[in-house]
Amino acid sequence: AGSSIEDLSPRSISAMEIDVTYRTEVTSLPTRAKTVRVWLPIPPSDTWQDVVGLEIRSDRPYEVRTEGLYGNRMAHVTTDAATGPFRLEARYRIVRRRASNERSDLGTADAEAKYLRLVDPVRVTEEIASFAARVVGEERQPAVVGRKIYDAIIERLAYDNEIPGCGIGDTTWVMKYNRGKCDDYHALFMPMMVARGAPARWE
Repeated sequence: AGSSIEDLSPRSISAMEIDVTYRTEVTSLPTRAKTVRVWLPIPPSDTWQDVVGLEIRSDRPYEVRTEGLYGNRMAHVTTDAATGPFRLEARYRIVRRRASNERSDLGTADAEAKYLRLVDPVRVTEEIASFAARVVGEERQPAVVGRKIYDAIIERLAYDNEIPGCGIGDTTWVMKYNRGKCDDYHALFMPMMVARGAPARWE
């Protein structure tokens, strides 16, 4: 009684419950638009979290699809642009458990290869490869490589969610401005890992 979240040690927390509302609103479109397609991500239940009470609401008909390469689920709306503004919303509770640094077995070489593949605007450039080589040196152990890259990114970047252009997760933009928010940090971490031959995925 009387304690606040600031008083809690992170080591004392084994799980958290978070209520999430994820909403996309389409309010205006180019005058020549004919068809609108919207995808809204649905988080998975896995080793470290349970997604409970999922409820999807939409002003337009939708379907839930599963993408083939990574198995990601999403709510998908296709509608006539002339029908006007609409909203797509997902509500759910995340029960998140403390993750460990246990090694994930990716199985086959094909399974590992897909996590060495990046999609624009997250990419390995000469500048990224050079930065990663300088930070990591000759280290090959993935967990140690990850820690070295993490420390370098924390030292290099400033958290700034106000600067125009942040939040897109464009690797080149992040290297230029050295600031941004979570997606921008990921956009630097992942290609640095891949540049050193370590599979990485957005978690």
